[in-house]
Amino acid sequence: MIYEELEINNYKELQEKYKLGTIASKVLASKHLDDLMIDQILHQDMLTSQFDLSFLDPIIDRLQAAKVNNEKIMICGDYDCDGVCSTTILYDALTRFGCQCGYYIPDRFKEGYGVSLDTVKAAVEKDYSILITVDNGVKATEELQYAKDHNVTVILSDHHAYDDEDLVYDYFLHPNVLDPFYGRLCGAGLAYLISKRLIGDDPYHTVLACIATIGDMVGALDANRVIIKEGIQLLKQMDFPAITLLADTSNHWDTTKIAFQIVPKLNSLGRLADQANVNTLVRYLLMRDHDSLKKVATQINRLNETRKKISSTNEKIALQQVDDSQSFIIVHSPEFHEGLNGVVAAKISKKYQRPVMVLSQSEDILKGSIRSIGIDVSTFFDEFKDQLLSFGGHRQAAGISLHESVLEDLIDYSQMKCDEEFEEEHQSYIRLEPQDISFREIESLSKLEPFGVDFEKPKFLINDSELQVSTMSNGLHLKFVSPTMEYLYFQHGHLLNKLANRPLSFIGDLGINMFRNKKSINMMVDDVLE
Repeated sequence: MIYEELEINNYKELQEKYKLGTIASKVLASKHLDDLMIDQILHQDMLTSQFDLSFLDPIIDRLQAAKVNNEKIMICGDYDCDGVCSTTILYDALTRFGCQCGYYIPDRFKEGYGVSLDTVKAAVEKDYSILITVDNGVKATEELQYAKDHNVTVILSDHHAYDDEDLVYDYFLHPNVLDPFYGRLCGAGLAYLISKRLIGDDPYHTVLACIATIGDMVGALDANRVIIKEGIQLLKQMDFPAITLLADTSNHWDTTKIAFQIVPKLNSLGRLADQANVNTLVRYLLMRDHDSLKKVATQINRLNETRKKISSTNEKIALQQVDDSQSFIIVHSPEFHEGLNGVVAAKISKKYQRPVMVLSQSEDILKGSIRSIGIDVSTFFDEFKDQLLSFGGHRQAAGISLHESVLEDLIDYSQMKCDEEFEEEHQSYIRLEPQDISFREIESLSKLEPFGVDFEKPKFLINDSELQVSTMSNGLHLKFVSPTMEYLYFQHGHLLNKLANRPLSFIGDLGINMFRNKKSINMMVDDVLE
């Protein structure tokens, strides 16, 4: 990791103009935004009810006709948080609109990602006349063509990258073909627009779209910003039992709480498809009976604990296999749980700051996930694709499958190509002086929220010398305490002796922690520079 200090020259002008604290002004200055974007971030008071959705009228007209003619509509969903929220929003909206509607989310292991041909054939056999994809569909060329060949209207709604020649549809809803204001929407964001045009404003649908937007990390500007801010405000004002039962008892809602407490639990059923059916999650999100909600929420929370335990076990096994000389780390084992390979790969990639592939093995087939740092994994295997069973993904994440006989060639190819293409990650930071840091200053950062992919939460560097250090969780983590704040350095307890009794520079995120009614300023440390 190469660290770069951001040059911040005009923050005092912004501080005076917008009446912000020093830290918030430095963050805003570091983004080099124009006045219109700054105004959106600080003063946008648009509500989702003000969205102009007239572009949806052709789709709405077709759904209206389906209602009048008693046609049946099939929603093809996806098993991650975005896909589940998309399916829930659209199913609820269509049902309340008066349409006959069904949905299906595939089994991650048995059926894989996307629209399956078996699902389409089953819909045709059961006389569904409209098929709507949510959070998938742009690659389902054969499947959607089968639907059209059998006189099924295809409404393709998706937000993933596509080739024009792959697209099969009667109606196409994608951020790429919308006004740029809607250009960052996730699958649930698109479903949410359809819902609003069908049945009007619904607070719960706003909350689900907010959760999915945060979970899918698609950005926090324009329409997404409106959805996130409104969703969080609704969570603070109203009770949504299916969501609050998955959170702790705190009433404080923000993007961090949603990202770490809600999104993983909505993902857990899809990841552990061998232990749960993700379709039950849609039913849970639409339950009204509180006793039933509590019962299912308990099961989801327990399943998430199981997910964490399996992930921890898999991570330990993977770390034992890591060859630190590899520029592209590849580990495989029949013990790895296929649904959690991406979670493990992400943790190892962060630890070693290089691309990582984690592969499960069943007989002679290896299936896994890649998380990338320093290379564009979406194109990395172009010269090796003919030897793979499947591959697909984005710049920093992908899925892959191959025969075991190909593994050694894959390892050789990956190391050679990574040595040629790897570019060390650059991390920028804002340097803070001790006098900058106070509760008021940290709280002023909230005026800039929500942060996201296109408006990232900044990293800060703080030099500190008056430090007391101790370990937490049986030596697993480090905690540094100074007269003004705390620094938490997770997974680095082994560095206790090395980092004790010396001045240090910490890089990480700043926040305020409340423990036993006592507030403290803390930093979640990414790295320590000696």
